[in-house]
Amino acid sequence: MRRAVRGVVVDFAELSDAGRDPSKQINEDAAGFADTTIGLLLVVCDGMGGHSAGREASTVGVRTIVEAVTARSAADPPRDALWSAVDSAGRAVYAVGGDAPQELRPGSTCVALLLHPGGAEVAHVGDSRAYLLRGESIARLTRDHSMVQQMVDAGVLSESDAATHPEANKITRALGMAPTVEVELRPEPLALMSGDRLLLCTDGLTDLVGDAEIKDIVNRHSRTDPAPACSELVALANERGGHDNITVQLAHVATVPTAATVVLPDGRGSKTTVLDEELPPGATVPGGDGPSPTILDEPRTERTTLPGDAPMPARPFRRDPEVAEGGAQPRSVARVLVLFAAVVTLVIVGGVFVWWLHGALRRHGNDEEVPPPPPPPTTASERTLQPLPTPEDDSGVDATTVPPEKPDATPDAKLDAGAPDGAAFP
Repeated sequence: MRRAVRGVVVDFAELSDAGRDPSKQINEDAAGFADTTIGLLLVVCDGMGGHSAGREASTVGVRTIVEAVTARSAADPPRDALWSAVDSAGRAVYAVGGDAPQELRPGSTCVALLLHPGGAEVAHVGDSRAYLLRGESIARLTRDHSMVQQMVDAGVLSESDAATHPEANKITRALGMAPTVEVELRPEPLALMSGDRLLLCTDGLTDLVGDAEIKDIVNRHSRTDPAPACSELVALANERGGHDNITVQLAHVATVPTAATVVLPDGRGSKTTVLDEELPPGATVPGGDGPSPTILDEPRTERTTLPGDAPMPARPFRRDPEVAEGGAQPRSVARVLVLFAAVVTLVIVGGVFVWWLHGALRRHGNDEEVPPPPPPPTTASERTLQPLPTPEDDSGVDATTVPPEKPDATPDAKLDAGAPDGAAFP
């Protein structure tokens, strides 16, 4: 179908399928498209939390975003309107969970585009993706908020290994897991060109179909009718197992305003990102510093939320609702390495200090050595007197036992302090 708002004309199609997994035949994906006074809105949500709960979470997310953007006036800045809508969706999905603990709460990913005369605003939470196809190139407009994406960004995991990694089903952000959610937006709107194709999808597609294959399928079909491309993408994912629900939205841009910079209703110019050249496969579309990867437990250096909003602490959880997992907060590999190096450094510094302190104390003790105390004086009462043997006859005593008697010079002579212990004195 063709839609036009404020000079932006697109041909649009979408398709959602439950996939082939018998345990996931309740489709937890939801999608929406709306003509608003600001521009054309596309939104896809992927629910989690188990069957009906996941379906309700994604449906509430899409409905809240569509209603919030539709309620805004044409004078409202598009970027602020989209951010506010996704933020409201996070609060609405959180309310669905009531008082349930986090591991049992329903949640949802979200990716949304708002096309207006100044370009395209892009917002996302989780691992649902947005792509730009221009000419023979394809580029991701979003970066997954996932455990494996952090490992790819840290250089410890390749893109090819990420899809099959054991932690591939873990994401670090979702609507509904806390009262507020950190919404990531592109720093500036993406300038559109006639012939561009914009694709939104859930991970039920990207887990099984690569970026290059998405590009080839979309390019193979007519640019005035995106429906056949959506059907082929979903069919290919199902042929490869269809392990999850699959949702695809595809918009072919037919006409855009010709001005490079469009004056918005509030009087300010819209700074846009212009791409005149084809992009290498898998490239990320530039725009300021581009979307930043999520680093757990560290403050962001780029503002992705509006002033006054405190970003929620990221907590990992499994996308598979049947596997609830709590535990400690995960940390990026780079942060763990930094903490390990800091601990090792502290241990080394502490050891050197203890060694130096021990040596200093020893030197100080040697400089002030105290002589040992003199032995205590010996008194007559402390000596042991050996009794003289009793002679058996008049022949005398054993000379080896008792020395000859030697009379003292005076009757009150003192004991000789130098006499050996055990000697007998008269």
